[in-house]
Amino acid sequence: MKKTITLLCILLISGLFPRLIFAGKNIPLKESDISENYTQGVFILNEDWYGHQNGTINFLTDDGDFYYRIFQKENPGQELGCTSQFATIYGGKMYILSKQEKDPGAAITGSRLVVCDAVTMKCLKSFEKIATDSENKSIADSRAFLGVNEHTGYIGTSNGIYLFDIDNLEIGPVIEGTGGSATNTYSNQIGNMLRVENRVFAVHQSEGILVIDATTNKIETIIKGHYGSIILSLDGNLWISVCDKSNLIGNANPVPILKKLDPYTLEIKDIALTDETAIPNSWYAWTADGFCASARENKLYWRNNGSGMFNAQKIYCFDIATESITEVFDASKLGDWIIYGTGFRIDPESDDLYISLYRGNQSQIYETVRLTPSTGNIQEYEMIENYWFPAMPVFPDNELPVLSADFPSKIILTNENPLFKISLQGLVTDEDNLDAAIVTTITEIDPVEKINATIKNGYLTVSSKTGGNYSGEVTLKFNSNGKILTHNIPVEAIELTDGIDANGIEKVIVYPNPATDYLYIKTNTDKTVRIFDISGRLLKVMQITSEDNQIIISELPAGIYQIYISGTKETTRSMFIKK
Repeated sequence: MKKTITLLCILLISGLFPRLIFAGKNIPLKESDISENYTQGVFILNEDWYGHQNGTINFLTDDGDFYYRIFQKENPGQELGCTSQFATIYGGKMYILSKQEKDPGAAITGSRLVVCDAVTMKCLKSFEKIATDSENKSIADSRAFLGVNEHTGYIGTSNGIYLFDIDNLEIGPVIEGTGGSATNTYSNQIGNMLRVENRVFAVHQSEGILVIDATTNKIETIIKGHYGSIILSLDGNLWISVCDKSNLIGNANPVPILKKLDPYTLEIKDIALTDETAIPNSWYAWTADGFCASARENKLYWRNNGSGMFNAQKIYCFDIATESITEVFDASKLGDWIIYGTGFRIDPESDDLYISLYRGNQSQIYETVRLTPSTGNIQEYEMIENYWFPAMPVFPDNELPVLSADFPSKIILTNENPLFKISLQGLVTDEDNLDAAIVTTITEIDPVEKINATIKNGYLTVSSKTGGNYSGEVTLKFNSNGKILTHNIPVEAIELTDGIDANGIEKVIVYPNPATDYLYIKTNTDKTVRIFDISGRLLKVMQITSEDNQIIISELPAGIYQIYISGTKETTRSMFIKK
């Protein structure tokens, strides 16, 4: 139900709500009967009014009730930092990032990073600074946070990506090669980040997409370009918005191209958009772009550019299967409303869009809209008057990952079927998380001297190292947004006459990398080699034999290339750099 200003004022006068004084006016803070249980609704993080007060976070219940400034309520005497811009829930904790620790007009010093219990909103630890120089001056303003695994997180900043120890709640060193500038906070910022399998993809304002090995925390490669955001869709592909490099310090102009990126091969496909449907970015001081994917349908959503960051009124839907775009929302049809900045996201469980609307920078009138794209149904939730400037909605993570009915109960290896291979997509599901975002790892192989097991390119492959009859098991760990599920798969080998190589696949070695004039491929069977450039254009096809093979690459321009080596059992995919 909607809460009107009149009703709130009556309740305030009656003394049912406590009073807080903000920016020279009385603001009611609803007395919370959901204290210590913020699970049934949506959090809305607010930049709040720069020059007057620190950032805030509100909670809108599933019943349509607003609870305001819940961090301050649950943590008396504490506040968020200046221009709170990004929040996420991972492993039962909420990570809230503000660009600085204190607004110029605030009375209380907050933090650049605060870690809360995601259910109670009780503060576990806060950090005024992410990194400092020798004089203890800040050299990194906060941007975004990514839970990489249950022990480690990445903090994106204006000056690189910093490791975060989740177990001990401690900030670690910067990841080498991710840094920017300690003084110019608007030229080399880190944008959003996500993980697929053993890679983290992080948007860097001037470099492009940093591809980081999540197991070593080292940069594997960089996809050069100028991009706004990167998101993961239901089908497991990555999607990148493109911007003009001409004005990186400001809000770069959107380019009418949507890039599809294969997270395993790094192949890129360009999809043409129109000037009207080009995807906006927010590099002026970085905000979490209004570019997101459904967890229920293979669709993407983004807002229009309007005449700038704060004048958008439309939201578009991109159907991945048909590569078609439709308009699903127009704020002007509800009245004199504008979509604030990038303040909308899609609920992973209900598939509803939560959209923050306002009436311009000089108005304190805001509302939140809940849109069901499949039906077009709209619910409007009025808010008390304040300069909220909403940054983004954040959805509770209440569900656990579960095994699907298609999960194999046993792996049987025979001479007729010596290699078991299955796609991991859909084998584990999570009602309030994107299934494609679930990270699967192998934690134990027993007996390791007999069984091969690997996870690569979204597939689990199991084979035998030896012949004979035996039983064993492979233990898998599934990490869904920091929540862990482990499962043992029995393995039975039946009268095998021989084993397959140590990786469970035909042996292939490609070297050197980087290469100059020649590339060498060592293999134990005859194979077909295909070389593609980074955009997916086929450049070379050749046959190789079961020996050392020399491939001439001197005619190729310097750059990153994909190499596909097809054998009798499967295709090996890798990358090499031509110097």
